[in-house]
Amino acid sequence: MKILDATIDTERKNIKSEVAMEFEKPHIHTENQNKAEIALNEKCQQLLNTIIATRHFMDSYSMLQFGRLYAGGISAKISLHAHNILSSIEQTLGSIEGSCRLGNFSDAYVLIRKYRDDLFFCLYIDVVSNELKKPDTDITFDELQSNFLDDPNDEKLIEFVMNAYNGILESANKDKSYQDIVLWSENQRQSDLHFSDVLKRIGNSLAIKDAVNKYNLQTIFNNIAITLNNFVHGNGASYYNKFLHAYGDSELERVCENITSIMNTITVTFAFLAALHSPISIMANEYIDYLDFGEQPPDGSPYWVAQFVVDFFKTHKNILGDDCVNYLEKETGMQFEQV
Repeated sequence: MKILDATIDTERKNIKSEVAMEFEKPHIHTENQNKAEIALNEKCQQLLNTIIATRHFMDSYSMLQFGRLYAGGISAKISLHAHNILSSIEQTLGSIEGSCRLGNFSDAYVLIRKYRDDLFFCLYIDVVSNELKKPDTDITFDELQSNFLDDPNDEKLIEFVMNAYNGILESANKDKSYQDIVLWSENQRQSDLHFSDVLKRIGNSLAIKDAVNKYNLQTIFNNIAITLNNFVHGNGASYYNKFLHAYGDSELERVCENITSIMNTITVTFAFLAALHSPISIMANEYIDYLDFGEQPPDGSPYWVAQFVVDFFKTHKNILGDDCVNYLEKETGMQFEQV
């Protein structure tokens, strides 16, 4: 009897396994078919190339920011978390690429919203932390530097440092945005902090405000938000994934072009606004490298722009307008090559 029961149990398992395999076969076939069709589609390949190029840019950008951004008046813990977001963003781009390779364009749109949110939350952290109250003092930078070199225990120097610390601490305790960031760093991000609040705080920054109006960024991002939210919430039958053969040629081309446009606009706008607020975010490494080796940096090197940033804006300068690089140079003093 036991032998019979064991035989029946084995047969049941075999049947279940065969059924499972039969259910899996169409799924595998569809994925492979989608991959094959996308590999042969020129527009799809152009989209994938854009995503790969964006991944390379964000990887270089993330490394460039180490020790530069998120340092103004915020804790080391928050700074570390902010840098971790930049690393995560590069991985999110990999997920977007994977979705597009499978023809799951609806999923790609959903991930692009995460990509947008994470990028601008990073900028939000930098804006909020750098706008905390500065110390009230009559001492100039030259006096501060001179006093420090003459006597690190100088009373004016001590007063400056204490005023700076107390001023930032007082400002941080009163700033709701900063407190939201603290809660976020403790995995207790408040539910009433919405993406619109993030953009509003960024847009009201003195270094950024004029650019938002000049390049009509509020309208552009409102339109992008409508598109992304439609896919996130499934606000219609067309906002779901479907088999690749269900797309007409013109529709598939339109989807690829739209994803490309949205991704480029998000990435360029982020890099542009981050540079306006913190020009050091695009500074080439030469200045720091010379200092690290104890050598005198070349004249003007603090204003040199990293070559990969120059190349990026050269490729995508039409996104905001041909004058965006000139605008950056004028507002920040950073020196781009002629692009």
